Amino acid sequence: CDSPSGSRCARGPPSRRAEMGNTQTVYLPPWVPTTAEEKQHADEYTKSVRAIAQVPRNFVEPDPVHTSPDFPFDWSSHRDFAAAAYRGEPRIHQLLPRLVPKRVTEEEFWRNYFSHVYAVKCRYSGGAASQGPGAEEDGPSRLA
Repeated sequence: CDSPSGSRCARGPPSRRAEMGNTQTVYLPPWVPTTAEEKQHADEYTKSVRAIAQVPRNFVEPDPVHTSPDFPFDWSSHRDFAAAAYRGEPRIHQLLPRLVPKRVTEEEFWRNYFSHVYAVKCRYSGGAASQGPGAEEDGPSRLA
């Protein structure tokens, strides 16, 4: 996608705000478009990413793209993005306590979610992501 490691496709860069000489990092949820292509199709992109959360299976099973070397998931670097998604998407708020730890660990929950987000981001950047059920516009199969 945007970088050789694919990390921008997985979550996008944090936003920085300067206030009276101080810089504050603001972590945006994954449905906020960050690339030119995503911004060009902002409504579609946002709808596709937000739809991931409507399918509980997306939090239990990763998108096939999760095996790509361009999707290096590091839980510690994704925590702030996960928190932004958790705060902004009521469905994630409902699913997390239902699925963790009964079906998956918290790290697996978020890895699966971000694998589906990555698949959507790659579709909007022309990347070679999965075109399976997790990559469909009408019903991403995971994480949102």
